[in-house]
Amino acid sequence: MPFLALSHEHQHVHGQGQLLIVQQKQHWQLQFTLPAADVLGFEHSPETAEQIERVAALNKRLAVIGQVVKLDGACVMEQSESTLPSAKDDGHTHQDIKVEYLLLCESPIKKITLTVFEWASSLQQVEVQWSHEKGQGMAKLKPSKPELVWLE
Repeated sequence: MPFLALSHEHQHVHGQGQLLIVQQKQHWQLQFTLPAADVLGFEHSPETAEQIERVAALNKRLAVIGQVVKLDGACVMEQSESTLPSAKDDGHTHQDIKVEYLLLCESPIKKITLTVFEWASSLQQVEVQWSHEKGQGMAKLKPSKPELVWLE
């Protein structure tokens, strides 16, 4: 049930990611774009057994939404999908990791906290854009300021 309505030209910059948030009634979609170098430690197709293990470990980590973002609303994850480099890729450099979460929330989300900063230490900033029932906006979150609060 993808319904992402925001569009933003993303330029690959190490240390900087992007998060797009869209709400439609009780359904929320969060779509992250993170530089592979920041969350994997490399940005090419995995070539060694260690790199293949890192990709597998990252895939498991990204499947747990709390490892990337925490929400204050009562939400259930309906779907999660990530795009990671694989040995089948043609070796592109400067790859990004894409992660998408679809949520059903029984109560409104008023605050999100990016927990990805806790384990992706070279990630310095995530640009957040949102569109929800309270309006639209944009903010830049950092390890020193990982929270976004929407006022009533």
